[in-house]
Amino acid sequence: MSRLVELPGRGIALEVDMHTCRAAPAGPSRGEAGRAGGAAPVGTSAAATATATAAVDSRPLLLVLHPWAWLGGCMDDHVVVSVCRAAIASGLFSQVVRYNMRGAGQSGGSRAFFPSADADDLVALVQHCLLPPPPPGVSPQQPLPQPQQQPQSAAAAGAGSQGQGAGEHERQVQPPSQQQQQQQPQPQQQQQQQQQQQQQQQQQQQRRRMVVVAYSYGGVVAGRAVGALRPHLEALALIALPMGTLCRIFLGSGPAWEAVSGSGSAAAAATVAGLPRLVCCGEYDQFTDVRQLTAAVEKANRKDGAAAVAAGVPGEPGGASASNSAGHAAANGSSSAAAAAVAAAGQANLSGGARLPNGAAAAAMQLAIWPGCDHFFGSCLDPVALAASGLVPPPVAELPEAAGADEAAGREGGGYQGAGPVSAAYTASWLATRRPAVPLADYVVRWLGRVCAGGGGGGGSGAGIGVGVGGAGGAAGDEGAC
Repeated sequence: MSRLVELPGRGIALEVDMHTCRAAPAGPSRGEAGRAGGAAPVGTSAAATATATAAVDSRPLLLVLHPWAWLGGCMDDHVVVSVCRAAIASGLFSQVVRYNMRGAGQSGGSRAFFPSADADDLVALVQHCLLPPPPPGVSPQQPLPQPQQQPQSAAAAGAGSQGQGAGEHERQVQPPSQQQQQQQPQPQQQQQQQQQQQQQQQQQQQRRRMVVVAYSYGGVVAGRAVGALRPHLEALALIALPMGTLCRIFLGSGPAWEAVSGSGSAAAAATVAGLPRLVCCGEYDQFTDVRQLTAAVEKANRKDGAAAVAAGVPGEPGGASASNSAGHAAANGSSSAAAAAVAAAGQANLSGGARLPNGAAAAAMQLAIWPGCDHFFGSCLDPVALAASGLVPPPVAELPEAAGADEAAGREGGGYQGAGPVSAAYTASWLATRRPAVPLADYVVRWLGRVCAGGGGGGGSGAGIGVGVGGAGGAAGDEGAC
């Protein structure tokens, strides 16, 4: 259930939908592990809800951003809903949050033409409602101050000086109750205060973790706000980021890309250093040229790799070059060759064989081109190529455990209902009749699980994401927004 949340200092209220997720227990199937506890009320007590959840939960918070409101984008977009469902079902996150930007849904204010206002709203929502700041004078990276032992009173000091001549004889004749009191280093009240502050310290350390999945224009907003969100941000996934010429001019996606890729300046590179980033794009995206996007990602990774080499970080070649070569083969070759190249790169990623240079894996931007898909991920023009790409999970029969359906209730499908991302058999026939946004969401959530489980480093099996395109044909429009 969504609530209106007032943003301090912004003068508007945004419609926010927050789901508190149950932790995934060890042993049961993925479906049982990912069942959510329903919708958490979000209103003026949103900060208290986030704090109470984080007090006992170290999992990161997931925030999903929707497309441009001027073209109908809202938090009920099918890509946004698919990501929320997959995230709730995974059990990887403490809370799954989506919201309507200004002018969308029940949110106040007018729809923004430029991302600066929406980026400021995002920062205010995160800092004041979702991830409240620590107490005044306390750094988020430093433990809370511990109480100091109170000095002895004057009477106790006088008694100690008088008993200095008596020595051991007085200590031996003291009753057992007095001996126990002297052995206690602190009064009981002070010990309780120390325990409370230790609990507050754990809350501060656990609640200030988040990951962001941004779709379309939401990626521009996230890029504009990445500097302010970076202290809390553990991973960033961009889906269908609009990178065309018109989008760079009218939406301001150019500065957003420079901030996300770190190519704008040395300060921007330092901001995103070590941040796992994933970029997903359809082969026939109407707002992005796939070849230009691939070149931009490769340029950013080369810059990061050169910086790592200059810093003396040892390298482990193979992962990035394998993925990039797959992308070039798919972009320049035939449909069958493209599908084979993408499949090789994708399967290497899923099995952990593809790896980026050691030390540069955390900073590398990872790219996944989805064969046969457009900007809206409403249909797939080449389901055979997508099924063979290695980007979608294998059918249920090939998985170690069958996945169940989530039973959480939520607004407009925010809860995970029925067969979905972790329970579908992603065969070519399934992809030919269903929206590819479902396996896309599952792919993004699995990637987030790998990089977050690895401490945000992006190494291991989650380091090398297959790059490539495949399939043939044109793209048809779908409902949605840039």
